[in-house]
Amino acid sequence: MITEPGPVDFPAPDRNTIPHIFVGSVTIGGNPASDGKEVSAWLSEFNGAVGTASASGGKYWLTASQYGTKSFTGKRLIFKQKVETLWDTSAWKKGGATVLDLQIN
Repeated sequence: MITEPGPVDFPAPDRNTIPHIFVGSVTIGGNPASDGKEVSAWLSEFNGAVGTASASGGKYWLTASQYGTKSFTGKRLIFKQKVETLWDTSAWKKGGATVLDLQIN
């Protein structure tokens, strides 16, 4: 029986690559997320978040760093609240900044 490899551990962060910044609002059921609500960004090939943030005043500011030497450019990040809730996706770009409003119904 052949099995597909699962997500892998992170390589070391690439300190020479400028991270991507994501900012925006966070709403849950139409209401601003409570202060401290975790927001995280994931790539499917890793077993952990490439960036995390906490909501404050219904807003978030998240830095998504690149790990390893293989470029993240153009890869879709998956945004979650905790690990089980999918919010949205957005592409990573070296040194980029994206306004992304996250909402869950």
